[in-house]
Amino acid sequence: MDPWKDKFDQGVKCFRLRRYEEALEHFSAALDTGGDGYPIRDSRAAVYQKLGKVKEALQDSKAAIDLQPRRWQGYSRSAQLFFQLRKLPASMRMVDLALERMSPDKNTQRAAMAELRSKIQSALDEDALQASRLISQQAYHFGNLPMEIAHTIFAVLLDDDHAYVVRLAQVCKQWRATILGAPACWRTLVLSERSPKRKLNLWKERSRDHIQHLHILVDFANDSDIPEGLSSLSTSSLITLRLRGIRLSHIPRYLPSIASAIVQPLRAWDGASPVDVAGVVVRNEHEISFHCTDLSLPKSTTLCDWIHLVGTLEDLNTLTVDSPGDNWIHLLWLLHKNPRLTALDIQRVHPRAIETEVAPDNRHIPSTVVLPKLHSLCLNRANPNRILSRLQLTALKELQIATCQIVFEAPFFQSNYFPISQLTSLSLSAVVFLPQPFMNLLESAVMLETLHLIAVGERTAGPILEFLAQPRTLPDDHSSDSLSLPHVRCPSIRHLDCSQNPDVTGGPLVRLVKLRIPTTEKSVEDVLTIQGDQAPSVVPLQSLRIDGCPQVDHGVLPWLRQAVPVVSCVYMTKKAAGWKR
Repeated sequence: MDPWKDKFDQGVKCFRLRRYEEALEHFSAALDTGGDGYPIRDSRAAVYQKLGKVKEALQDSKAAIDLQPRRWQGYSRSAQLFFQLRKLPASMRMVDLALERMSPDKNTQRAAMAELRSKIQSALDEDALQASRLISQQAYHFGNLPMEIAHTIFAVLLDDDHAYVVRLAQVCKQWRATILGAPACWRTLVLSERSPKRKLNLWKERSRDHIQHLHILVDFANDSDIPEGLSSLSTSSLITLRLRGIRLSHIPRYLPSIASAIVQPLRAWDGASPVDVAGVVVRNEHEISFHCTDLSLPKSTTLCDWIHLVGTLEDLNTLTVDSPGDNWIHLLWLLHKNPRLTALDIQRVHPRAIETEVAPDNRHIPSTVVLPKLHSLCLNRANPNRILSRLQLTALKELQIATCQIVFEAPFFQSNYFPISQLTSLSLSAVVFLPQPFMNLLESAVMLETLHLIAVGERTAGPILEFLAQPRTLPDDHSSDSLSLPHVRCPSIRHLDCSQNPDVTGGPLVRLVKLRIPTTEKSVEDVLTIQGDQAPSVVPLQSLRIDGCPQVDHGVLPWLRQAVPVVSCVYMTKKAAGWKR
């Protein structure tokens, strides 16, 4: 017997016993002693495959194919090895060659090759899909767009946030070149304390001196370079202008070509008074005019010429008034002449009794001033009873009243001044009122999303929270009115702030939050609510602030923080805590 056969047989025996390292030694020894190369190479390739040495296994399989190119075993093993290496085309080729050399009666081996072919085809399809996805991710389709369309896309993006132009220019070289070459992307200039001179020069150059929207947020009177640079700015394309904290006497230094048009409607101010104003520059064949749309009257306006002021402003969208003194009747006329107002902020206004008011000559002020577009009203240190009694606010969405030293009168809570059912935000801070009329008002506040009851005094916030924590009792007859109301009062509330109230406790807060947590099972009231035509769904609370409420037990805080995403409970400030110690 040839000595190599003994080594070969021992290798086969070890292979069957899964002692692959020993089998490898025996097959290598058989090959070194001059044994038949084909069976040894093919067997050793199988051992290498079991040991995970795919490269060595492929070398022996190739050698076996070279020795016996008409036998299918070498091709079959090579197909498996190439598949392990994810060399799918080579593996598919080896499968075809193995099947060509395999006799028709080899049913088991043919089935194994067919299964391997199916796996290879699936892997090829998956690779093709991944390659297609990669190409779609890496392909630069934007570069194929015409320049005009690219400019339009950038312009639409910058309509929402003009400051985004800097970030867009940093995406890639081509975007930067496109944006730098598009003057329309640089036609909104905002000058603040941050690098105003450099920004002014860059925007003038990149817009080709065609600024359309100019915002000056700082008075640069002490910096001669900025007024000089602005004075040389072309205003032929200017559409909107916003000035913040700018003295009237400084405007000719900034914008000499249109200074007279800007100052004309604002000359009621002293030239030394700062101006917060925004508006539209309007041009016709003969003159330039400035239509003021946003105005903030500073505290020093008690001595301004109110008759001239209210006679020149008729295009206001937002208005802030601080301490107008005894000019309440003029303020009413100003509101009457600006029905397009959307936001109104009144501070430190205490109008006298209606019967003592005397209207100016040729000015008929109606008993109720209608503001059909006003959606936001803020009253700070003012008399809400007198002010609201003269206004009709059919579109009001947000109401904020702060630091009111006068107890609210009952008519305020009768919802005659504005539609309570469409109110989305109500904030009362440092005011005094009776809880029961206010609770009656909340019965109709089905769209209210934000409710602030801050420092409203003792025995006020507590009863209101208890009221909101109780489900509404529907009548037994289920009338049409009851079907349109949810079983929870103020079902749309997402944000609640009842800070600085000594009578707030943890029990009503827990019940209020639980009442708004969605459950899997529907109650009878829920079913009725769903069937109602206009009943809003109950939403869970998203934020809860109970700072400065010492009666809230700390034991309920873990549950509240688990049930509400944002909870703030600061019992007292560091300063107050230090004083108490």
